[in-house]
Amino acid sequence: MRHRLRLRHWACAPLIVVAFGLGSVRAQEQDQISDCRVQAAQEISKLGVKANVKDVSYYVKWVGHNRSTGVNVWVTLDNCRGDLVIELNRACEVQEAYGHGDCGRLIPETYGQ
Repeated sequence: MRHRLRLRHWACAPLIVVAFGLGSVRAQEQDQISDCRVQAAQEISKLGVKANVKDVSYYVKWVGHNRSTGVNVWVTLDNCRGDLVIELNRACEVQEAYGHGDCGRLIPETYGQ
């Protein structure tokens, strides 16, 4: 005797919604990062560390599962141990910049004034 698993169309609906929902969040994340890249590059130049940049990583900050609050930009430099972090809000305006490890010493005292 052969048994066949039959899924009704209504049983598959939650799986489809979840799949499309994740795609939507990923697209929103990419849009947020794209929008903030120019501002991040300007801040890196303003901090005077552009020549020492090894890597730049972007992380969208989320509240809940479908609303971002901005982007954190982690800048890895070749002249310090640690990273610089630039926090941008949803409008890509700089909220704060700070260093991890000894990279904090690279932020000018006059930065943000």
